[in-house]
Amino acid sequence: MPVTYKTHYNPCFWTAYWNEEYLNQIENAQSATKHFSAREQKVYCLKPQTNRAFIQKTDKIFYEEGTGLSYMDDEEILDFTKRNFPDQYEEILKYLSDNGDGIFMLDFENVFTGLENLVKDYLTKVNVDKVIATTEEKTHLSMFIFLQHMRNPTVINPMIQSFIQDKYPRFEFFVNFRHFIEDRNALLRAIFPIITSKWTLYVCDENTFPLCDTSVLRDKNTIFFPLSPKMLLEVDLGKVDHRQLQCNVKYSIGFSKYYDFEKLMIRNFNEYIIFPSFEKLEILRQSQLYKDRVKFLQNE
Repeated sequence: MPVTYKTHYNPCFWTAYWNEEYLNQIENAQSATKHFSAREQKVYCLKPQTNRAFIQKTDKIFYEEGTGLSYMDDEEILDFTKRNFPDQYEEILKYLSDNGDGIFMLDFENVFTGLENLVKDYLTKVNVDKVIATTEEKTHLSMFIFLQHMRNPTVINPMIQSFIQDKYPRFEFFVNFRHFIEDRNALLRAIFPIITSKWTLYVCDENTFPLCDTSVLRDKNTIFFPLSPKMLLEVDLGKVDHRQLQCNVKYSIGFSKYYDFEKLMIRNFNEYIIFPSFEKLEILRQSQLYKDRVKFLQNE
């Protein structure tokens, strides 16, 4: 299996929705991936270092090099086994004696890809149907929101560094994380507050919602999460929806609500903002909110 050096924290199958032609294929329930590669789709981008919007392929944005890679030697593997799985120590010792060459590599991106594949069809269905109709759909979208939050560099990198500072090898973070997400009950407990909150889906006829590198935008009890440039999900964590199946749908978004989203997005972007058209990004770039954010990032 090939090693994944580029870890896309915003996956290409989703960011390709910000290419208008690709999204039209999705919305018309056609197999977009049959005719178009998601990684090859071009979108308009803004970066703090550029003075105008530019075009880039989705494969070349929203990624870090080697985030999901970690290395371990025989001694680290045996120490981890002794602490966590002592009954398997002798078995692992024998395996390393027969097969070990001193260094092993763990590629965690394959786990992220597997999770993406679990939610991909549900995200496509919502973009076709323009409604979130079932608990199953809410559950998978909640998992996607949780995954996107956890894998964002501003979240996962400090967690990895904290693990290392506590004198644990880097690979142990990923092993523990994998055990967590493979524990159905633990994962359900993590996403349960999202599933049971009040959901509102804003559906627009025109491209309206940009996407930035921080895809899960949270302000106190509110989460904004763009599903595409035409659909925005709002999750109100302060209100419990006892019906669980319910997701309110609004076929427009008011100025005040949109401003809340845009303000939160600009204040949380670090690398990229993307959109299907040049004009929208130029308007954002010239706004005072954007200029203030760029100045803040340049002074960090």
